[in-house]
Amino acid sequence: MKFSGAPFGTKGKSLLAGAFALAAAALGGVSASAAADAPANLGDVLFVGDSITQADGRNAVSYRYALWKHCVDSGVAYSPLGSMKIFQGGSTTSPLAPDYLGKKFDNTNEGHFGWDVAWVVSGEAQGKRPNTGQNTGGLAAWMSKYGRAPKTATLLMGVNDLSRGNGGKPQYSAETVLANAKNVVRTIQEKSPRGVTVHVFSVLPSGQASWGSGRSPRAAVAEYDAMLKRDVESGAWNSKKSKVFYHDVTAGFDPVAHTYDNLHPKAQGERVVAANMARALGLDQRTAGLARRGNAELPARATPGKASAERRVEWKGAKNGAAHEFTLALTVKLNASKKPAKNVLGVLVGNGGGETGALCVGESGVFWGGVAPANLLYGQTNDAYKDKFMTKGKKTLRVAWIAERKNGAAGGFYVWLDDVLIGEALRGNADAADKCANGALVGPVGGDFAPAGEISEIAYDPAKAWAPKP
Repeated sequence: MKFSGAPFGTKGKSLLAGAFALAAAALGGVSASAAADAPANLGDVLFVGDSITQADGRNAVSYRYALWKHCVDSGVAYSPLGSMKIFQGGSTTSPLAPDYLGKKFDNTNEGHFGWDVAWVVSGEAQGKRPNTGQNTGGLAAWMSKYGRAPKTATLLMGVNDLSRGNGGKPQYSAETVLANAKNVVRTIQEKSPRGVTVHVFSVLPSGQASWGSGRSPRAAVAEYDAMLKRDVESGAWNSKKSKVFYHDVTAGFDPVAHTYDNLHPKAQGERVVAANMARALGLDQRTAGLARRGNAELPARATPGKASAERRVEWKGAKNGAAHEFTLALTVKLNASKKPAKNVLGVLVGNGGGETGALCVGESGVFWGGVAPANLLYGQTNDAYKDKFMTKGKKTLRVAWIAERKNGAAGGFYVWLDDVLIGEALRGNADAADKCANGALVGPVGGDFAPAGEISEIAYDPAKAWAPKP
C-alpha cells in the first residue's frame, strides 16, 4: 500500500484515491449463524477432517489455530484429542502458529491430508494404506488409544471425495459421501459411551475451475452441503446420548482470495472460518486480548450522515509523532447500487507515529489497503458467491491500533465487523509523508469511487484500543 501527500483535507481525497484506485473487484456475501450459550470449558475435543484440518504447516496451520485463539481470548479451556500431532510437512510446530497471550498451541488432531471420508473409518483405501507416514488403522482404533473419549467432536470433510473421478465420472456419489460421513459420526458416538456433542461443518467452497469427477466444484459442494444439512437436521444422526448439529461455516469466506491454492484456506481464510465455527460452538468472538467497550462507551463522537460526505476526525489529546492506541467505530449501511464496484466507503486511519491504514468497505466485501482480491478481509470477490451484506442492514466496523505486546499479541491494526475480528495485526503505510496522520478520514475514496449510503454513528477513543462488545 503506497500513500503520498497529506492524509487529510483536500489532499486527503487524492491520497484515498491513490490508495484505493486498484482494480475494483466484484464483491461478495455473508450469512448469520446461531450459537448456544458460551461454555466455560469445551472439555476433550476431537477435530476430524482432511488436509484442511491437518494443514501443511508451511502455507497454513488450520482453522484449529484461529479457533484456539477464540478460546484463549474468552478464557475457555479445552484439550484436543487425536492420533496426529504433526503438520503434513512433518513438523509438530510452525512459525505460523506462534504463542499467543502467553499460551502454546497444541497441534493434536485427527486431520489426514488427502484422505477421503471412508478412509477415516477403515484406515485403508482400496486395500492400500493412504499417505505413507500418517497413522493408519481407522478411527475406532485411534480413539481406543486416546485414553479418554471426547466431550465435543467436529467433522469438516468431503471435498476430496466430491472431486475424485476419471474422465468426468465421479468415484463417489454425493449419497455415498453422506453415508460415509454418517459412519464417521457413528464411530465417534460408539467410542464415546458417556455421550458426545458432534458438530458437522459444511464443506468449504472450492475456487478450482474443474474436477476429475466432472462435477462443477461450486455446484457439487452446494448440493452436498444442502443434503448434509437436511439429513443432520432431520435428527437421524442423533443417538440417545449424542446430539449432532450442522453448521454452515462459510459466511465471509472467499474460495479464491482466502485460499493459497483455490482449496486450502490461508491465514485470513482460517480466521474467517474459525469465527463462524466459534459462533457455532457458543464461543465469544475475538478480543485480541483487549478489554471490551461498546460504541456508547467510547468517549468521543463525530457527526454522522451521508456516506458521500468527507469527515475528518482528529485524535485530540494524543501526541502526534509517537505511535499510540486508538479506536474508531462506524455504523454503516450502504445502498444497493447498479455499479457496486464504485460504491466503496474509504476509512483512512493513522496511529500518530507514521503508520496509516486504509479500510475499504464495499457492498459485499471489506478490504484492507485497496479494493483487490489479495486485500479482502471478509466477503467475496467471486461473482458466483456474491451477497451484498453491507446493503442488508446496519453493520458496525471498528478499527483499533495496538503496539507489540510481550504476551504474544502482535502489534498493528485490528478490524472488527460487528463483533467478528476480521483483520489481525495488519500493517499500514510507513511513508514519511504520513507522519501527520494523527486521526481519521472517512468518506469518498476519490476518483470514480462514490459511496452511497448512511453512516448512522461515528464513535472513537483517541488514545485507547478497545474490542467491541457482542
